Amino acid sequence: MELHEILASLPRGKEDKPLCLPTDDLVFDPCNIDGAYYNLDPAASGCVILMFSKAMDPSIFGRATLDGVPLPKCVLRSMPQMGGLWVVGIGVRGYATQFGKQYTLHVEGFCDTDGNEMNPQDFVITVPAMEEPQPRYAEHEMVALRAAREGIVLLKNNGVLPLACGSGLNLFGKGINRFRTSASGAGEINPRYRVSLLDAAEQDFVVNRELAAFYNYELDLCPPADILERAVALSNTAVMLIERGARENRDNNTEKGCYYLTAKTSRKPQVVDLDRDDIFDEEEVYPGCYVRATLVFFPYNNEGKGVGCLLNNVQKLEDGERIGGGAASAAEDFDDEDDLEDEDDDLMQ
Repeated sequence: MELHEILASLPRGKEDKPLCLPTDDLVFDPCNIDGAYYNLDPAASGCVILMFSKAMDPSIFGRATLDGVPLPKCVLRSMPQMGGLWVVGIGVRGYATQFGKQYTLHVEGFCDTDGNEMNPQDFVITVPAMEEPQPRYAEHEMVALRAAREGIVLLKNNGVLPLACGSGLNLFGKGINRFRTSASGAGEINPRYRVSLLDAAEQDFVVNRELAAFYNYELDLCPPADILERAVALSNTAVMLIERGARENRDNNTEKGCYYLTAKTSRKPQVVDLDRDDIFDEEEVYPGCYVRATLVFFPYNNEGKGVGCLLNNVQKLEDGERIGGGAASAAEDFDDEDDLEDEDDDLMQ
């Protein structure tokens, strides 16, 4: 059955309680830290997504646990890209970490706009088996490793590096669980396998797992004094991890050093939606909505020298806050003919 057929078959009356359903198989890969829905909404990074059968009250947050462990992150909102469907993103990054294991996700406490609280529901989240390196690609991977090493820039070393193998290591910052191997969106790569930062560090060092568990809440806070005391007892070496996600339409701002460009075309570009179906209603694409576009850059040397940018095709990703309010139509600007005659009479008096 299609999604709209499933929803239509569910009880959705005023007195009916909201039901929570998975949008797909609930699979979370700890190495793909952002997950499949990050490109639709960055707030869904590290989440599995469940949909509700009814419109939900965003002021009432429910609760979720994973194998009995409380999960601190729940993102509840309506998704324009899914026809206004209400969904909840449950943050499992840093909690669903064991490869080849199934976890029980328990959800309760969310309420719809009619004031009905959902019945508690349980779901199964699967973490797939970890993919291992394949011997036939060993030569290729050595080239990639060499390129990565040569691309690292060491700004300053006061004698701390290299760290001795087998020594203790304290990792600080939410980047422990958010270590990315690439950008997302169109810049995302699909490697044959990935290794998390923690797993890689533990191959050569004694990593402070208590600190890693503290940053599961994904806040860049200073740990309490007792955790810091035990960290110092393990090692006087600390590594601060700074991270941020990057993808098209999410990495641009007005700060100094950022740039904007203008892309033009002499023909009407093809405009499509997320399913790559044509959008014919011009009101669907407006200043302030989120899109991605294919651009062609070219050098020119006629009246001046420079680089031009051609707009090719456009795909709408999601709605946004309209910029400028839009132009008025001719019908709104000009009065009816009768009103115009009345104005002429007023001018003749």
